[in-house]
Amino acid sequence: MFTCVTISFGAVVLPVDEMQDSAMVTFGSFFPFSAVAILPARMLLTEVPVWHVATSIVLSVVSSLAMIWFAGRILRGTLLSYGQTPELRDIPRILFSK
Repeated sequence: MFTCVTISFGAVVLPVDEMQDSAMVTFGSFFPFSAVAILPARMLLTEVPVWHVATSIVLSVVSSLAMIWFAGRILRGTLLSYGQTPELRDIPRILFSK
């Protein structure tokens, strides 16, 4: 497990060292799943504007809250339909039912 995390972290951070201000690295510092690794590496290597850091934090918080809401809705919907076989057409009903 630790090896997989180390290899994936290296695969994400190594391009930052080579292409510090490329579009891929800039996008990666905003994308919530990779921002945790790329933004600190980018901040160590170059000077990052404050709005990049603020935007990255806001996007991470908003995506975390959205995933918590999404998981809660799925849990609620699956608990209400316990014992039934779930189907693809039931997903919108599960997510958006009151």
